Amino acid sequence: MEASMLCTQRCVSCSSCGCGTPDSAPKSGGIPLSTARVGSRGTIVRISGKDEVRRHLFCLGFTVGEEVCVHSVVGGNMILAVRGSKIAMDRTLVSKIMYDPE
Repeated sequence: MEASMLCTQRCVSCSSCGCGTPDSAPKSGGIPLSTARVGSRGTIVRISGKDEVRRHLFCLGFTVGEEVCVHSVVGGNMILAVRGSKIAMDRTLVSKIMYDPE
């Protein structure tokens, strides 16, 4: 998809075009959510990866500034709580989410 199409869908891939992502969102920082232990909570500060990955995570509710909690870890996969939902993901996808622990 073109960047302009992403922006009209209020993506997380840009912050300078007015698509809804705050300009104050950090460009770097945080630690990978995949390193968190069960019960860890924090705020998402960045989503890395290709546009398709960021778009997928955005659609699942993983956005900058949102609180996330690690519900459980089973065989390398994680169950995360975000926006009132629990979502299961593999560790490689979770590693694209950078967060600031509480």
